Amino acid sequence: MTTSTALKDMLQLVLNQSTTHFTAQTPLLGHYAELDSMGIMTLLMEVESRLYIDINSIELNVENFETFGALMTCIELAAHPLKATA
Repeated sequence: MTTSTALKDMLQLVLNQSTTHFTAQTPLLGHYAELDSMGIMTLLMEVESRLYIDINSIELNVENFETFGALMTCIELAAHPLKATA
């Protein structure tokens, strides 16, 4: 399963709607009422349990939650921190 597919599955759980149409440009923060502070925490806990990523290694700033692509990049960098320095 790719990071994109896994993230879409997790977002579908949080947003309670289909995410199959999501692209890198799909806006998230401010476009889904379910993605409030509790929704973000639920999503981060899913990321931690499904992808085995320590959520403390994820940079928690607004920019990383603005679009699906930004969130996916953030998660991929947390999963593979050496890519950020390459």
